[in-house]
Amino acid sequence: SIPLGRSLQDTGLGSCHHLAMGLLKNLLGSGTSQADNAAPAPYDRCRGDEALRATYQAAVAGQWQHLESFLAGRTDSWLVSSVLTGDGSDVRLETIHEWATQAPSARALSMLGWMQIRAAWAIRGNGLANTVSSQSFTSFKDGLQHAEATLQQAVGFDPDLPDPWAPLMTTSRGLQMGQNELQRRFDESQRSEPFRPDACVQMLQGLCAKWGGSHDKMFEFARLIEATAAPDSPAREALPRAHYEYAAYTDGLQSADHYKTAEVAAEIEAAAERYLAATPPNPLAAHLSPLNAYVLAVHPHDKRSAKLVSECIARIHGRPTASPWDMWNDEIGKKYADTSRRRLKEAAKF
Repeated sequence: SIPLGRSLQDTGLGSCHHLAMGLLKNLLGSGTSQADNAAPAPYDRCRGDEALRATYQAAVAGQWQHLESFLAGRTDSWLVSSVLTGDGSDVRLETIHEWATQAPSARALSMLGWMQIRAAWAIRGNGLANTVSSQSFTSFKDGLQHAEATLQQAVGFDPDLPDPWAPLMTTSRGLQMGQNELQRRFDESQRSEPFRPDACVQMLQGLCAKWGGSHDKMFEFARLIEATAAPDSPAREALPRAHYEYAAYTDGLQSADHYKTAEVAAEIEAAAERYLAATPPNPLAAHLSPLNAYVLAVHPHDKRSAKLVSECIARIHGRPTASPWDMWNDEIGKKYADTSRRRLKEAAKF
C-alpha cells in the first residue's frame, strides 16, 4: 500500500533548503532605500511554458490521467515535478496519491514521494534543529519514512528511471543516513541521467555545512559540475548557489562583501560568461534558474561584469524562478524585481 501522509493543503509547505536562511537578513547588502524598490515581477511557477501550465492547471483540478504521457514526452521531468509538487503548488497530495494508486508507475510514485517529503518538511518547519519540538520532529521523521518507502517502490518499478533519485537524496539527508549513502544515491542518479538538476541541488544541499558536510566539500562538488556538466546544463546553478549558501551560513548580514572579493567575483563571472555563451538569447524554461542565480551573485564593478548581469536580466525577461529568491519566503517576484533593478543601476555606471 502507498502511504498518503498529511495533506499539503492542511500543513502548508516548507522548502528543504530554507533551514539556515534565518541567518540571511540581507544577502544584497546593508539596507534597501525606498527608491530601489521596484514593482514585483509576476512570479510564474510554469516559467512561461504554456504546455506545462495547462498540465499544472489540470492537476490542480484533480485531473491526473494524462500526467504519465506528458512526463514521458519531456526531457525535463525534474522541472515538471518541481512545478507540480514544489512550494506554493496548489496540486493536492491526494491527487497524486490517486494517480499512484490507480495507475502505479515509477513516475507516479516518484512524484508522490516528492509530495510526501514536502508535507513532512511542512510539519517540521524551517527553523534550526533546536527550534523544532520533539513531537514535530517525530512526525517529520515518520513522514520522511513514508516518502522513503514510496520512492523505493518507484525504484522497484523501474531501476533505470532517474526521477526517484533526487527525492531519495532528500530523504537520505533528512533521515540522517550519512554522506556515503547520499553519495551512493547521487551516483545512481548520475548513472540514469548525468547532471540532473534536481539531483545536483540535493547533493549540494547534503554537502553543505548545515547538513554535516563542509564548505570545502560543497565547493568541490559545485566546481566539479562547472568543469564537467554540459555547457548549457541547468545544473550549473550549483556554483552561484554554493556561494550564496556559504554567504548565508557564514555571515548573512555582510554577505554582499563575499561576492565583491576579487577571487569570488572572477569565478562567478567566468561561470556566467560560459553559461551565456552556451544558451540561447531566448532561453527555455529549463535554462532560467542559473540566470536568476547570476543576477543575485554578480555585482557590477567593471564593464565586463556590468554587461554580464545586464544580459542575464535581458534573457530572463521578467521570469523569476523560485531559486534563489525563495530564500525570502513569499517574496520571489519582489526580490527579483528589486535586485534586477539595483543591478541595472549599478551596471549603468560602467
